[in-house]
Parts: sequence; structure tokens; C-alpha cells
Amino acid sequence: MLRWIFALLWIVIAQPARSGGDFGDWQISGFGTIAGAFSDDDSIALTRGALNKPGGGRIDLGPDSIIGFQLNIPVATRADFTLQIRAGEDDKGHVEPTVGWAFLRQTWTPSLSTRIGRMRVPFFMLSDSLQVNYSNPWVRPPPEVYGLNPFNDLDGVDLLYHLDIAGADVEVRPYIGRGRVEFAENGSAQISNTKGLNLSVYIGHLSLHAGHGESRFALQWGDAQFKQLDAALRFFGYENVSRQLAGRDGYIRFDTLGFQWDDGKWLVSGEYMKRRASRYIASNHAWFASLGYRVGDWTPYVTVARQFLDAPMTETVIAVPGLAEGVRAFNVSRNDAQHSTAIGVRWDFARSMALKGEYSRNRIEKDAWGTFFPTSFADPFALGGKTVHLYTLSLDWVF
Repeated sequence: MLRWIFALLWIVIAQPARSGGDFGDWQISGFGTIAGAFSDDDSIALTRGALNKPGGGRIDLGPDSIIGFQLNIPVATRADFTLQIRAGEDDKGHVEPTVGWAFLRQTWTPSLSTRIGRMRVPFFMLSDSLQVNYSNPWVRPPPEVYGLNPFNDLDGVDLLYHLDIAGADVEVRPYIGRGRVEFAENGSAQISNTKGLNLSVYIGHLSLHAGHGESRFALQWGDAQFKQLDAALRFFGYENVSRQLAGRDGYIRFDTLGFQWDDGKWLVSGEYMKRRASRYIASNHAWFASLGYRVGDWTPYVTVARQFLDAPMTETVIAVPGLAEGVRAFNVSRNDAQHSTAIGVRWDFARSMALKGEYSRNRIEKDAWGTFFPTSFADPFALGGKTVHLYTLSLDWVF
């Protein structure tokens, strides 16, 4: 990826010098969120999958807080380069800048453009704006749906084609690429030979979205729980189960349907997502529905969401009792199934700034951790069936 970034930056620097043209001012923009989350249970912590370090027993700023800067540079009459740098807490508790976007866009016609470089993984309806939380009515996008994909970035190529059909603006977006995400203790996951197609339709106040993506999938867990379980499985002759939990031969696909209605007063949205994996992670489906109403600078809203487990990583029957319990505990720790109801309000108190407050009631499914993490591993099954009350206050801005 670094080679791509350096090559694109060379184009940015060298192209104007060769052509001798003046392509206007660079455009700089940015976004940010400072948010604190607090639960009523000190034994658990909110987490964004494996992407941030779980807190616990206090107000946690890690899961939702982020800052980003974006630079857009014209490099030719119909070409521009976009670079986005963002920083948020990672799974080690560090806050370090990373390259979010770094792509070159070529506009061929008013309705056709291509991009090459690093972009946001486009598996969801709100993928491109997911981390610009000011653009969302909620404190956070419903994690039951948006937690199904741990990948942020796609290094590849996409095409955006707009056409008018009976007064509707239709956007067709095929894409190809690859992505990677790092986990704690040297764990990682990769998607490669990723390909997909998104279709968006805009009709007045209504927008509709459908998407399909699939990819080769590799995953290596780096945590102590997996290392101990993997060693035990191999010792007792269950190498086949180890190969279901981690490796480089998986396949994964995402299918989504979504809609949004925004007429300036009513804000209604919903999305359905299905993730199917051949191995290494669970297969799930999830949905959310949200309703908001703007009253001046205030937007109260309610959101209902649910994630279901379709199949765990392995269903192999283990004849060794202690080992069978270890496999069950591992499946539970990687099961995010839960349902939630959130009630909140957004206050646009200043231009390009919003303050949000939200209460959510989260019911973790049996044999799952949901979107939470235990502060103690004494009982890996303790989270299953719990109800967690979560309170969050956030400040979002763009410039």
C-alpha cells in the first residue's frame, strides 16, 4: 500500500509541474468526535469489535472518539487526488494516525469516474460516511449491523456510473481490491481478490441501496485464549477444528439492503446485512430500523437493532470434555449476537457542530458477548443473557 501512496503522491507533485497549469486551491476539510460511553455494569466494557481497546468501570472515550483530516488536490483538468488521515484508539489503547483514504480519481464524463488507491470498504449503505459521525443522527451507527465488518480500508479500484432512469438518479459502483486489519497480540485478518457491486437509487427524499461483496479471507488470532486452545486441539488430534478457527483458506461474502428517507423533518432509515463465512468467523445476519424527527435544532430519535447468529465458527463435536468446553468458550467470545433499543437526541447548537446524548438497552444473546467485552475472564459465559444499560454523550463536528 505504501508503494501506491508514494506513486500517487508523485503524480500529485509532478503533474502540475509537467503541464505548467494552475489547478486551483487545495481543499482541506476535517471531522471529529469526542464521545464518552458509560455502562451500568463494571464487569463489562463496550468495544468496536477488535478495533479498540476495551475500557470498563469508567467513562470510556475509546470506542467512538476519532479525528480526521482530508486533503483534495486537483492534479489535472479532470483528475484529483484525495488523502485522508485519521486517528482513533486501536486495540492496544494507542491513538496513532493512519491513512484512511489515498486515491486518485479520474472523471471521464459528468456521469462516469474511476478511483484507484485506498478507499473505504463499501460493504454497507453508509460505508463512505461511517466515521464522519456528524453526518449520522445517532451517537454511533448501530453496531449490530455495522459491527459485522471489521475492515476499514480497501486498496483497489472502483467505478462510479450515474444514469437517469425515469427521473431517478441511479449510481452503479463495481469495485475490486484487498484489505487488512491488525488485531491485538499480532493477530490479523485479510481480504483479497475482493469484488463487489453496489447499486444506489435516489428518488426525491428517498434513497435505496443494495450491495453484494465477496472475498477470499484469511485470519490469524493472536490472543492467548486462541493459542492455548489451538495447542490443545492439535495435541488431541483435532487439527481439522484448528483449521476451522484460523488460516488462509476462507471465503466471506456480504449482502445488504438499505433505505433512507429525509424530507427535512422526518428521518427514517433501515438496513439489513447478511455475512456468510466459510470458516474463521461466525456467519450472522442483522438489521436496524431508525426514526427521527427534527424540531428546530433538535432531533430526537429511536433505533431498534438486532444481530442473529446463523452458524458458529465450528460445530464439530469434541469428545474431550474440557476441550469441548474450551471450543464452546471460544465460539461464545466471537459471537456478537444481541438486540438493542436506543433513544437519543441530537442538538445542532452551532454551525457544523452537534451534541448528542443516547441511552441504549442492550440484551446480549445466550452464548454470546455481543458488542461488549468482559473485564475478567474468570467466567467466559457470564455475559450471555445479560442486559446492559449504556449511556453515551458525544460532540461531533466537521469543517
